[in-house]
Amino acid sequence: MAAAAADRLQALTEAVISQHSSLRGIAQQLAEVYYIVGAQQLDGYGQASFESTQQTLQFPLKNPKI
Repeated sequence: MAAAAADRLQALTEAVISQHSSLRGIAQQLAEVYYIVGAQQLDGYGQASFESTQQTLQFPLKNPKI
């Protein structure tokens, strides 16, 4: 299993090196666009999570303060 992980790491490292080589010399603005587009495609992009200290919620909420 460790060998498979090492092989995967090697493959990913080679892919990063290849991508880096192909992107050298591009304009900063284009690099920023690539970065933003890549970030938007990540799992969880645009989601926000908050930790709650309240243990239970009752629905419908009684006497909500609006």
